[in-house]
Amino acid sequence: RSKSMTWMKMTTDGGGVTGVVEEC
Repeated sequence: RSKSMTWMKMTTDGGGVTGVVEEC
């Protein structure tokens, strides 16, 4: 898990799909 790496996390919000970028 590197801080320089960004992961695209797909989450469902109210039936809609939203992409959240989190730094691990």
